[in-house]
Amino acid sequence: MRKILYLLLVVMTVSVSPLVRAQTERDISGTYWVQGTNPGGKGAYQGIATVVKTGDAYRVHWEVGTVYQGVGKLKGNTFQVEWGTSKENVGTVTYQLQPDGSLKGTWYVAKNPGSLGTETLSPKRK
Repeated sequence: MRKILYLLLVVMTVSVSPLVRAQTERDISGTYWVQGTNPGGKGAYQGIATVVKTGDAYRVHWEVGTVYQGVGKLKGNTFQVEWGTSKENVGTVTYQLQPDGSLKGTWYVAKNPGSLGTETLSPKRK
């Protein structure tokens, strides 16, 4: 009886593992429309962002009037990216993955972490 229960447990674990892995290993790579607001109500912006999976991280390229680059990690439904330009404006944006595939987040510049902007990335449909 113990052998049967053990065998059943092994079979269940093996058959469920791919399902769990598939749910946790989602890929958010793609091109997104960007809509955001600057901290302190200092205007809105829009543009395009490209997200590319590189190993277990993602590279992000924003074109929103200024070009920004970033590197981030997806953990569960939270996507956190460290970003900046080649000269300044280093900061962090933290997005929450939405059921429709969009990413909604808040961001700040490192020299002023108390002042938050908002940003939404919406998948660009072909």
